Amino acid sequence: KITANSKLIKIPIGNHNGEEPPKSASKLMLEYDVIIIPTTNSLTHTKAVKQASKNARIATLPGITKDILQRAIDVDYKKMKENTDKLKDTNQIKEEITFYKTLSDGDKSIKKESAKIKNMAKRGERERDKKAFTVQVGSFKRESEALKLRSMLKEKGYDVYIVNFNDSEGTVWYRVRIGSYNNKIEAYSIAEKIEKNEGLSNFVIKKSK
Repeated sequence: KITANSKLIKIPIGNHNGEEPPKSASKLMLEYDVIIIPTTNSLTHTKAVKQASKNARIATLPGITKDILQRAIDVDYKKMKENTDKLKDTNQIKEEITFYKTLSDGDKSIKKESAKIKNMAKRGERERDKKAFTVQVGSFKRESEALKLRSMLKEKGYDVYIVNFNDSEGTVWYRVRIGSYNNKIEAYSIAEKIEKNEGLSNFVIKKSK
């Protein structure tokens, strides 16, 4: 249905993905049943969106440009469906592919993609290890507490990881760290932002080789 009951609001650009929108915007979202959110940073995993999604259809569009948005809006979806149906009926699709055949044919492709992803992750870890400084935001005896903090920070877009450390008494500490930086200036800049935005005490350390 087309309605005149619509509203456009602007909010400040956040500092990172997952940062909550202003309270006024969060409250307003609860009053509408369709919400489109074209933003610079992602609001997908915020409490505001989760709460509003209970009664509304929401499209979060982080990083979308004006050009992309205009092209998507101008698409004739009815015509697109007609063209798709015509293509489906042509001889271009001769063979009916069953689920089992698709799975079998796709096995090698899936394995290749999985190997690519693992190699990319390893390369990322190697690059991170080359850099000298990191920001430590927590150290816990319980792994569950470290995992909880890591999960929260990861959801907000931080490059967060856990390092195990054995002290002189043999106790295992689970240290939560963010990022890897080439110099102290870069690391201290990030540390200040973390304390300001997340309220987490932290310190910059030189990574041991």
